Amino acid sequence: DDNTNRTTPSGQVTAETPGPAGTESAPEQSETPVHTETTRNAQRAVVTAAKHVDGIAYSIDRDDNGWEVDVLKGNRKVEVRINAAGTKVRSTENDDTMSQRERRDLKNARVSLEDAIAIASSRVGGNLDEAEFEDDRSQSMWSVTMEVEGVDIEVLLDATNGELLKEKRD
Repeated sequence: DDNTNRTTPSGQVTAETPGPAGTESAPEQSETPVHTETTRNAQRAVVTAAKHVDGIAYSIDRDDNGWEVDVLKGNRKVEVRINAAGTKVRSTENDDTMSQRERRDLKNARVSLEDAIAIASSRVGGNLDEAEFEDDRSQSMWSVTMEVEGVDIEVLLDATNGELLKEKRD
């Protein structure tokens, strides 16, 4: 295979095909963006936090030193701080309780936070900024914000099947 991977200034990984001798190669256009290292680290952070607490991760936010992941353990919210690589727990802190309705809806979601991040990344590319479970009584959804070349794109996904509900640029 003559293709090589290249990372753009925005952190996007693209495939390149070598051009004729003495010319620059041009990135191939693909239908689905490739997950960035930052987004893969976020997915690792979700898994690390959920395993550490033995609960369900429902929110992630990038902070200065890595990731803040909120996990449901029983009826309590637990805030787990993870390193930037998504592999080590820096600290945990117990938080408030979650309402019974919200707990039920989160537990009934068939699409996980990790999967929602992958779906949004595949749709728009870029780096994960934040993602969270939202429940507005009529529908449970994941709100995933990806930063693509300096622009935030919010992707709303149905939490039961991963279907796109809305995509908006901020």
